Amino acid sequence: MNELLANPIPNFFGEQRFGIGGQNVQQALDILSGKDKEIKGFDRHFKLQAYASHLFNIVLEKRLTKGSKPIDGDVITIDKKAYLYEEGRLYKQQDWHKKKVFFVQASNEGKSITFDQASDYQIMLPVLGYNALIPPQDTEFGDYFHMMMLRNQVTASNWKLFRELEIYGIIRSLTISPIGSTRDWDGDNIVMKFSLGAGSYASVVVDQFLIELGKKPDSKTDTTELVKPRHKKR
Repeated sequence: MNELLANPIPNFFGEQRFGIGGQNVQQALDILSGKDKEIKGFDRHFKLQAYASHLFNIVLEKRLTKGSKPIDGDVITIDKKAYLYEEGRLYKQQDWHKKKVFFVQASNEGKSITFDQASDYQIMLPVLGYNALIPPQDTEFGDYFHMMMLRNQVTASNWKLFRELEIYGIIRSLTISPIGSTRDWDGDNIVMKFSLGAGSYASVVVDQFLIELGKKPDSKTDTTELVKPRHKKR
C-alpha cells in the first residue's frame, strides 16, 4: 500500500460527481439542448460542470495511454506558470485566462525555452468551459482533443450557457500524489490517511488502491461517449 500511495494516481473526477447512473451528465445534455428548462440556479450550474468533468475524464483516460512524459500539445505548469510543450521546447502562455474568447488555443509564438525533464513540472489537461485553454489542433494531443470536441459538439454556440453562467474553463493536473499517507489495521479493516490538493477525490485514490489489490474492476469512472447534445432547429 505504501508503494501505491507513493506513486502518482490519475486525477479523475470521482463517480459521485456524475450522480446515480450518470444522471448529472444526461441532465446537462438536456439543459444544453434546450430539452430541460426546469433546472435552474445552482443545480443547473452544477450539472453543466459535471458534464465538463465527464469530458475531462474521457480525455484523461486517453492521455494516460501516451505515458507520463510530455507530448506535443501538452500544457505543463512550472512554478504555477503555464507553458505549451512542443518538440522539446516550452512556450509561455501569457494571460490566457484574460482573453475574451470562448476557447483559447495554446500558442507557440514568441520566445521559447528548452524543456528540462528534471524540473518540477505538472502535465495539465483542460476542463472545458468559457475561456478554456486548449491544445493547438496541429499537435499530437491537440488532434485527439479537437476530435473529441467535434464528436461531442463542443462549440461556443452549443455551450453558450457556460458563458452566460460564467462557468470558466480551468486546467487540471494529469495525476495527483497523496501527501502524508499512512495506513493502519483496525481489525480486518485498513485505515488509510492522506491529504490531497483542492478538487481531487479521495474516492479515486481508494478505488486505485482496490484495483491494485484486485478487489475492484479497473473501470474508474464511466468514460464512454454515449450521449451528445441534440440542439433544436430554429
